[in-house]
Amino acid sequence: MAIAQLAGTAIIAAFVIGVVGTALSPPRLYALPDFGERLKLIEANRNRWNASQLVSGVSLVVTAAGILLLTLNLQGAANAWLVNLGGGAYLLGVALGMVYLYQYTRDPLASCSNPRPGAFLLAFTLLTLAAGVLFGVAILQAGFPTWLGYLLIGYSVVAGAAYLVFNWPAFYILGIFSIIELALGIALLWR
Repeated sequence: MAIAQLAGTAIIAAFVIGVVGTALSPPRLYALPDFGERLKLIEANRNRWNASQLVSGVSLVVTAAGILLLTLNLQGAANAWLVNLGGGAYLLGVALGMVYLYQYTRDPLASCSNPRPGAFLLAFTLLTLAAGVLFGVAILQAGFPTWLGYLLIGYSVVAGAAYLVFNWPAFYILGIFSIIELALGIALLWR
C-alpha cells in the first residue's frame, strides 16, 4: 500500500472514530443551547462524557497521522513548502486541540459557562482552517480532483470568517471540516 493510501485510510478511520466519539457523548448534549443544561447532562453522564472525549482525542491523533502521511506523500511536489506549512499548522493545531480536549474533559464547567472558546480551541480551529487553505492550494497543483481543492479553500475561508465574525460554534465548524477530510481520505485511496 502506497503512502497516499495509508494517509487516506488513516483519515477515513479517524472520521469513523470521531463519529463514535460524538455518539458516545451524552444524548442531546450538542443540541442544548443552555450551558447550564449541558453541564447538568455531563455531570449526570460523567463516565459517558469521559469516554466520548477520550475517543475524540484518539480521532484527532489518527487524523494527525493521516495528515503527516499526506505531507510525506507530497514532498516531491513543486509546492512542497505549502504542504509542509499546512502539515505543520495542522499538527500544531491538533496538539493545542488535545490540550483543550483534556481541559474540557477535566473541567466541563469552565467550557460550559463560557460561550466563547478558550485560547486552545480558538488556536486549534484557526490552525485547522489555515491548514485547509494551504492543503487546498497544494491539492489544486498536485493532481487531485480540483473540486476538493476548491472545497477545502472555500470552506476554510468562509468558516474562519463565520467563526471570528459571527461566533459560529467550533464544534460545528470542525465537524463539517471532518466531512471534507473524509472526502480527502477517499480521494487519497483512489490516487
